[in-house]
Amino acid sequence: MKDFLNNRSIIYMMFFVLILLCTPESPAQNSYNCTLIGRWANGPCFAVDVVGDIAYFGNGGYLEIVDFSDPANPIELAKFLTPSIVEGVTVNGNFAYIANCYGGLRIVDISDPSNPSEAGFWAEEYPYSNDVAISGNFAYLGDENEGFLIIDISEPSNPITVGEFSTNGSAVNIAVRDTLAYIANYYNGLWILNISDPANPTEVAFFKNDSYILGVAVQGDYLYLANNNAGLRVLNVSDPANPVEVGFYDTNGYAKDVIVDGNYAYLADGTKGLCVVDITNPENPVKIDSYNTQAVSENLALNGNLCYVADHYSGLRVIDVTDRANLAEIGFYDVGGQQSSVYVSDNFAYIAAGEDGMRIIDISEQSNPVEIGFLDTDGYSKDAVVQGNYAYLADGYAGLRIVDISDPANPMDISLHATTDIVNSLAVQNGYAYLANQFEGLRIIDISDVNNLTEIGSFDTENMAMDVAIDNDYAYVADYQEGLRIINIADPANPYEEGFYKLDNGDAVSVEISGNYAYVAFGTKSTRIIDISTPSNPIEVADLGYLGQYHGEVAVSDKLLFEAVSSQG
Repeated sequence: MKDFLNNRSIIYMMFFVLILLCTPESPAQNSYNCTLIGRWANGPCFAVDVVGDIAYFGNGGYLEIVDFSDPANPIELAKFLTPSIVEGVTVNGNFAYIANCYGGLRIVDISDPSNPSEAGFWAEEYPYSNDVAISGNFAYLGDENEGFLIIDISEPSNPITVGEFSTNGSAVNIAVRDTLAYIANYYNGLWILNISDPANPTEVAFFKNDSYILGVAVQGDYLYLANNNAGLRVLNVSDPANPVEVGFYDTNGYAKDVIVDGNYAYLADGTKGLCVVDITNPENPVKIDSYNTQAVSENLALNGNLCYVADHYSGLRVIDVTDRANLAEIGFYDVGGQQSSVYVSDNFAYIAAGEDGMRIIDISEQSNPVEIGFLDTDGYSKDAVVQGNYAYLADGYAGLRIVDISDPANPMDISLHATTDIVNSLAVQNGYAYLANQFEGLRIIDISDVNNLTEIGSFDTENMAMDVAIDNDYAYVADYQEGLRIINIADPANPYEEGFYKLDNGDAVSVEISGNYAYVAFGTKSTRIIDISTPSNPIEVADLGYLGQYHGEVAVSDKLLFEAVSSQG
């Protein structure tokens, strides 16, 4: 389960997809056949389950299998690539069951944890699987599109849907006990279903309050809800047909998951980390302690006195809860950061990976990209350009960073030019770096001496510089609410605006130049094609239409336009 308050789909387009081989179909068709060759799918950690000393958790598109017998020194046993994002994971016997977002349900044989293999999978036409629970021969799957599904897994190689129930919402977390299933249905409340007949699940009760229900756990006569900004809510379900709220505790965070063990409830409390609550009296829950993890606490697993926290971009954190009044982290395992951009040069891909700095991936074996080097920066790497032996990083609030990559396995920080605002993007041309510097507009840095970086020119755009592209004597800046700004940089020391294009209620977030055209992504609107043959008078020539929730990064190659569109990919 993950943060449904944020735009989840943006995450999906961040994973580095290595190469798409595109070949035209018949001339009458306006589409392309693409073959995925390889992926480097490191990313956020949304889900975890633990058996013994071994943790099974998500790392973007990978299922990580890690031995935590020594929590301070975890050892990776295996890393299994899935088709999509690891949203939920449940281990039962020799199998790990993965709610794999667009990949549906994946069943992985982990009888040898060092050598996992896919045993089977389930996927309807448009799966969007969020969570999975296992009981007996059945997997209970929460799916964004299909609601609640019951899948026969008695033959793991051939899982079959036997029953389903439309929840009219997003089934994000599931708990099963005896003949009842409890479904946290995000914005559309809680469902309690009778599953005694797997082919015909029926409603027992429905409960809804004023906040999102993201997690659910059942113990005795009580149901415990991770209720987003409403914290922990306790329902009496001694009569399952009549759930009644009897207690609550406001965690001051965003409760996203809950597990219950004896007299204690453990909550993944979003940006507030792990929260432990005494539920000896369910009608009067009392906080004992909390531990602020480094990112966003998404999902939990408890094994003895250790609580494993799926902590988004901060990976998996291991918290000692022996003394619940004094929680302490005793180990962690890092995962991939948010891949903001990628630059490919020769056999290497250079990834600007947010808080994880720059990652260098060897793509010489296209079906098996391998990380060979990295540099942890002091900022938040948002863009990268490579020329010769140097990588130029837009390092967020830290500024412009230059890295020696003559040895890709051992990149070395050479110099930093600090800026007064966030560097969102950059372009390099003829010994100059052009920075899209948020509210400081366009900044021009002389990089002819990599050890002595000097700002020689600037132009304060009207709004928020999000992206920049260079073509000969012009810089094209995606300036958010002020659209596309066209800056004459023939004299880098004295740039001036020559023209602009503004779209009403459109936020320009990305720009790419090809020939006489600028391709500008306008966020929640669409991507527009602008004729810039006369820079002082740019003219819109095409609107590519609204394709999804958010139009982001654009790139042009030959006659193809590639665009990252959230909810579409």
